Amino acid sequence: MKTFATLLAFAAMTMATSLSAQTKTETSADDLYTVDIPQEWVSDSASKSLFNIMSISTLDGAAMIINATKTPLPLKQAYKTLVEAVSKNKDYSGYSVIGEGDSSVGGQECKWICCSYTAEGQAMKAKQYALRNGKRLYYIQYHLSADIFDEYSAQFDQVIGTISFK
Repeated sequence: MKTFATLLAFAAMTMATSLSAQTKTETSADDLYTVDIPQEWVSDSASKSLFNIMSISTLDGAAMIINATKTPLPLKQAYKTLVEAVSKNKDYSGYSVIGEGDSSVGGQECKWICCSYTAEGQAMKAKQYALRNGKRLYYIQYHLSADIFDEYSAQFDQVIGTISFK
């Protein structure tokens, strides 16, 4: 058993090393945070006076969005608003919560929720994070078809784990 644990730890270290060697660092348009993404992925960032959006896409179209906005909304209320926006969306049916909890992103406390729903006849899953950093509220989310969600979820969560606030 000890040998298996050692092999597992070595495999995890090797994977982390190879992934970090194949990433690039992207900076938000407002220069408030950075995120490391796989070299072949594409990102686009736009900034307006009240919000900033960064879209990150894989080569086959799976996408994650980081949305930052200036708002005095407390984290708990922001999270509630996030959950209501998805659960009450008239374009979604069969909404159900898969899991939710507390975590941290970039050293900031956050709340997350994972849910499933149907949109335009397509089974979907989504994971969404809400967090505050200073005067900004960040929503980080990815919505994927249910059949590829598990494939990309770990990768997107790893990318989210690289977010660093300036």
